[in-house]
Amino acid sequence: MEVISEALQVARADAAELAYVECHGTGTHLGDPIEVAALDQAIRANSANELPPHHCLIGSIKGNIGHLDTVAGLAGLIKTALCLQQKEIPATLHFSRPNPQIHIESTPFKVTDRCQPWPADRPLLAGVSAFGFGGTNAHLILARAPQPLPTGPMREWHCLPLSAADEIALERQATALADWIEQHPDIALADIGYTLQVGRSALPWRAIALAGDRAEAIAAFRGMRAIQSRPSAGTLWIFPGQGAQYPGMAAAHYDAEPLFRDALDEVLDQLPKTADLNSIRALLLDGNYSAGDDTAIVQPALFSYQVALGRTLLALGMTPSSLLGHSLGELSAACLADVFQLREAAELVCMRGTLMAETEKGSMAILQTDVGNVQVLLDERYPQLDLAVVNSPTCCVVGGPPASVDRLLADAFASNWQPRRLRTSHAFHTRMMNPVLERFRRLLQGLSPAAPRWPLLSGQDGQWLSPERATDPEYWVQQLRDPVRFDAAWKRISPFAHTLLEVGPPGGLLTFAHDAGCRGATMMTLSGDRHQHQPARQARFLHTLLRLWQQGEALDWGAFNQHWLPRRKVSLPPYPFARERHWLPSSLPLLQAVQQGQVDSLPVFSPARPQTNTSAPLNQAGIQLQARPRLDTPYTAPASELEREMTSIWQSLLFIAEIGRHDDFFALGGNSILALRLCQQVRSLGWVLTPQQVFQQRDIASLCANLSVPLAEPEPTSTVAVDLAPEDTESLLQLLDGADLK
Repeated sequence: MEVISEALQVARADAAELAYVECHGTGTHLGDPIEVAALDQAIRANSANELPPHHCLIGSIKGNIGHLDTVAGLAGLIKTALCLQQKEIPATLHFSRPNPQIHIESTPFKVTDRCQPWPADRPLLAGVSAFGFGGTNAHLILARAPQPLPTGPMREWHCLPLSAADEIALERQATALADWIEQHPDIALADIGYTLQVGRSALPWRAIALAGDRAEAIAAFRGMRAIQSRPSAGTLWIFPGQGAQYPGMAAAHYDAEPLFRDALDEVLDQLPKTADLNSIRALLLDGNYSAGDDTAIVQPALFSYQVALGRTLLALGMTPSSLLGHSLGELSAACLADVFQLREAAELVCMRGTLMAETEKGSMAILQTDVGNVQVLLDERYPQLDLAVVNSPTCCVVGGPPASVDRLLADAFASNWQPRRLRTSHAFHTRMMNPVLERFRRLLQGLSPAAPRWPLLSGQDGQWLSPERATDPEYWVQQLRDPVRFDAAWKRISPFAHTLLEVGPPGGLLTFAHDAGCRGATMMTLSGDRHQHQPARQARFLHTLLRLWQQGEALDWGAFNQHWLPRRKVSLPPYPFARERHWLPSSLPLLQAVQQGQVDSLPVFSPARPQTNTSAPLNQAGIQLQARPRLDTPYTAPASELEREMTSIWQSLLFIAEIGRHDDFFALGGNSILALRLCQQVRSLGWVLTPQQVFQQRDIASLCANLSVPLAEPEPTSTVAVDLAPEDTESLLQLLDGADLK
């Protein structure tokens, strides 16, 4: 009574509000009347009004599943929670009339004998009792959980990751999920994605889907392609240089991804006051921006976009194995690697763009031929031009005065080098940059660079940047002037199975990597190109995140969802575990046959099992022996007559044709029951062998070495070996309960 009263008082509930109480229900003549009497006293003591008969229903789950000992209260708790959820009170099974000693007619209770809806005039409030020995009593007051809060906003595209321990389980999971989505049209796709993201472990086999609606999700799950995530050489983040930009390149992510929006705003806030922030923002976010290719605008905008993308990836828990930048992109990589702090890098990039814009106008042209041909042509006929970029072994860029570039284009056409003039106002990475190098050097000398946080690959020569070189101002001065040698960088990484991730607007770097021989790399880009609409660009971003996760990258789904909460977890189909039957050893039914005296007439049958070699030997009962399983110990033949006798006994018990003297009894399929039978057969031959010896010594050589009594003549015995079908398991266990195994 006291524990029930205390529960009502802690819950601040009037007992009259209770519509149902899940009783402990001992089912005994003594226990049930005591429980109901105590409940009656507690309910009346904690009710403001007199309670009429049949006011509160009572029942017990023990009528459904019997006594559960220490978990009886837990079963009642689960049942009552389901009653509150479904707003129904089920019948107490097998109940016909109450124990007359309860005197239930004088109480406010009625045993529920049929399934009925929750009383409309009563709140969703119920009690649960669980009583044990020695006063270990508990009573809970349960109320139905409040309705979930409205969910947060939803992305236009939904990320749906799946993983499993093997490919078959993944296929089953995808099929089950497709069926489930069809059957639950009222469940938001965003909540399904959220549950898959935060409610499931990431297992080795992975599949991904990006869907805009339910039909796309169902189709994707039915046609999912699974891959096994494997360790790789890591993800190399590569950053394109000037020329990759286009108006509105950041707009899709800025509008749709709060995490990126915050990162971009933070970078833009760090630009110096001298920067034309309005024009920079317009180039990033306005697809109609048409102010040209002013280097002083383009370089800060491209830098801001790349660093914001990188910071978004870092916030999502992804990290690079190394970084590589093309021209301006190398400064973006250095900023993310903490060589320069954000404010310093922003100032450096703005000054770099301004200084380059101040140089004499120049032109640049791309040539599809190897660097040797280009260098010969420049040396012999165009000494006023410089080799500016080598993107791959067969893609070079030259730069210099416009008139000289015009003449070179004509020669290149004649040589079938597929020349093309680049959209640029200056000849970057040529001698035309020399006039601004000293001013750039002075700015660098006032900064405080640090050793890179992650390995940086030099865009000048393809070497890994040491801390000394990365922090040397002269390196960054020459980086502005010297040619970009991405051919050397590709050569450095091509032997390794990297994932190449282009961070920024597509600038052709992945194509150059492929041409340079990085064909074993997985190539991805975060951004859509200038010809795509904004939704497609955002879809590319999300799909790349999913692909990185599928490849084995960590992805912090909590950070991914932080701006889209609250979301609901939903009850999706469970994991499709592999259902395998593990039968008891095949000789166990012999115990039943021996006890019932049916040894001679017991039929031999074989349930479905792996096919065996028809030429395999048979034992004395005519049962085909199995091949020796793979063991850690190599096969060693018995070394004595005693060991051969012991081997014969093992073969009759284990049904294995070839057993070595050092093979482990239990590794061959032995168990405690077979160990007893082994001891019985050995004793029948005059030896003394105990189960303890079998468990400790475990192999034929050890057992025979400890037998000291000469082998006696074997007594005639008859054995029949049969397999145990699953349906025989219950009868076998009953037999073993009463079997005398001495």
